[in-house]
Amino acid sequence: MFYLIVILIITGVVLLAAGKKYSLILAALFLSAGVTASSWLAFSALFNLSLPVEINEFLTGAGIVCDRLSAVFILIISFTVVTGFIYSAGYLKPYTRSKPELWTKLHYAALLWLYLSMIAVVLFRNGFAFLVAWEIMTVSSFMLVIYEYDKKGTVQAGINYLVQMHVGMLFILFAFIISSEGSDRVSFDNLQFYFSRNPNWLVFLLFFIGFGLKAGFILLHTWLPEAHPAAPSHVSGIMSGVMIKLGIYGILRVSISLQDDMYVIGTSLMVLSAVTGLFGVMMAILQHDIKRLLAYHSIENIGIILIGLGLYIIFDSYGLADLAFLSLAASLFHTLNHAVFKSLLFLTAGSVVEETGTRDIEKMGGLVKTMPFTAGLFLIGAISIS
Repeated sequence: MFYLIVILIITGVVLLAAGKKYSLILAALFLSAGVTASSWLAFSALFNLSLPVEINEFLTGAGIVCDRLSAVFILIISFTVVTGFIYSAGYLKPYTRSKPELWTKLHYAALLWLYLSMIAVVLFRNGFAFLVAWEIMTVSSFMLVIYEYDKKGTVQAGINYLVQMHVGMLFILFAFIISSEGSDRVSFDNLQFYFSRNPNWLVFLLFFIGFGLKAGFILLHTWLPEAHPAAPSHVSGIMSGVMIKLGIYGILRVSISLQDDMYVIGTSLMVLSAVTGLFGVMMAILQHDIKRLLAYHSIENIGIILIGLGLYIIFDSYGLADLAFLSLAASLFHTLNHAVFKSLLFLTAGSVVEETGTRDIEKMGGLVKTMPFTAGLFLIGAISIS
């Protein structure tokens, strides 16, 4: 945790102190270093590559564990943030003329903080360190959402998001405190011990509400269709493509430790996920704002992803290991699918909005003639989501 805080402070100070010409270059260098280091760690976990002893000792001493579940999310995070960062270099140019220079620098600092905190979330097992990283992720994404603070409704959407994320954090905190019973530490690693000796459904429910708020489950989704349209398009792509998936990561991390009440939990999760998926797509059909439409489709896909997780829990409760594995693999595979095509759709939608000056799809038409490259990419994303 100490090292994370130090890195966040250094990146922030350097970017804020840098000249206008160098802030983007420095942000790119910092991001490249983070992506290289985290991707190397992820590939090592995925392919069982041995790390040098001193690095193993450092990671263990810092309470960092990178298993294959963490590795999958690290690679998805890195890909989505890098593509969003590249897009932002051109997207933000018109805004830099009307926004203070310091505000744009702070935007890039917050983008780096968001990346680092998301990586920390999937690596930290200690409950306290996890929650600190979770809070940094929330605050940095809030700063990104309100970049266009002078637009009507942007700050309100950001504050609504911030408040709901803090409510979710409290549910996660309560779940950690309850599950630390019989242990001197608050950690994901203690869940299996707790679940083996106590009813599982209550703690799972607390975790589910906390992580479900981040993921945007039905009844826990109200921040999502407001924050995504308010944010710059590259931020929408990152938030929808990967940040809300960390709610899925949290639910997955808890689910693999379940010992009891598994059929009830799995069935309830599968039914709720199906309802979430149907609700998301029904609401998307009603939208005229292209970014709100894509935001509701994110709710739909969160439901689809967690249908697989519900099946995993049910099959695991019956000892059907092969079917459980296939269900979990399907859930993770669609997590990757959605990260790729949804970020693509948000980025191309951002280009369309900048070109047309409107988010109302009823006022758009014939853009394939003036924006053929964007139209081709949007078509790929639209076919993928279909």
